[in-house]
Amino acid sequence: MTDFERYIAAHAIRKNTIGKSGADVYELENGRIAKHVCRDKLADNSLWDSYVRECQFYSSHVSKGCHFLPEIYHCCGSEDEIQIIMKKYRPLYWQDGKEEMLERVFAVLGEIHNLPIPRFLWEKKAENPYYDPNTLAQCLEGWQSVVKEHGQVFSQDDLYRVWENINALNKSLYSPREWCCHGDFHMENLLEAEDGRILVCDWQSVGPGHAAGDISFFLSRLAADGCRISRERAVKTYCRLSSTDVAEKEISVQMSLANLNTSFVFWHCYLHGSSQKRVWEIFSAMVGDLDFLLEARGFH
Repeated sequence: MTDFERYIAAHAIRKNTIGKSGADVYELENGRIAKHVCRDKLADNSLWDSYVRECQFYSSHVSKGCHFLPEIYHCCGSEDEIQIIMKKYRPLYWQDGKEEMLERVFAVLGEIHNLPIPRFLWEKKAENPYYDPNTLAQCLEGWQSVVKEHGQVFSQDDLYRVWENINALNKSLYSPREWCCHGDFHMENLLEAEDGRILVCDWQSVGPGHAAGDISFFLSRLAADGCRISRERAVKTYCRLSSTDVAEKEISVQMSLANLNTSFVFWHCYLHGSSQKRVWEIFSAMVGDLDFLLEARGFH
C-alpha cells in the first residue's frame, strides 16, 4: 500500500472524490485515473466485496478484447487493498431525443449481456423475491402515511391490491433466467473514447441477473434527470440490437415486476413531504405496473 500511495502522491493532479463508501479517486498525470480502496477505511465493510468483484472483473476481461472496457494500466487486489489505474476519458452526455444515442447505448448493453457469467460470480444465484407478512404490513402502513398527506387524491384500494398480490405475482412471473449484468448501468458510468466508442466503468455491481434489470435501471435514472423514454421504445430498441434470446414481453414483465417491488417496498421511505405531483408519478406507475402484471398473470 505504501508504494501505491507514494506513486499517487508523486503523480496526482487532484483528488476527484472521496467516496462515501471510502474509495478514493485521483486524477493523475498523463491522462490517467487512480482508484484506491483500503478495507479498513470503508464506511460499510460489506462494500468490500463489491470492489473485489470490480477488480476481478477487470482482471479477467480486459485481456479478452472487450472494446467497451476502459484501458486498464494497473489492477491489483489483496485482502486489504484494491488498486486500479485506468485511462481518463471524457464523459458521455445524453442527447435528448436522439435515437442514435439510445441505439449506441443499448448496443453496448447487449454486448455486456452476451458475456459469459464469470466463474467468480457463479455462486450468486437469482432468487424469487418473497416478502414476509411483517415487511408487507410495514410497507402498506408506510404508503398509507404518505398518501394521507394529500387527502383523498390517492386510492387506498390500490395500495391494498398491491399488498395482496405482490408475493403471488413474484411467485408466478419472476424469471430465474440470468445474463451477465452491469448492475449500475446509467449515464454517469458511461464514457466516450477518442474514436467514439462507448466505454463502461464502475463494475462493482456486476453479477448474474435478468437483462430487464439493467434496462429498467437505466430508464429510471434518465427519468430522474428529466428525460423520459417509453418502455416500449426502449425494449424494442434493445431487442432489435441485442442477440440475447429474450422476447419483448418477457423484458416488459420483468421490468414491471422489478418496478413494483422497488416502488412498494422502498419508495414510501422517501416520499414524505414530497409534492402531490411527485407522489403521483411513483404511485400511478406502481399501480400501472400492478395492472399490467395482473393481466399478464391472467387475473384481476
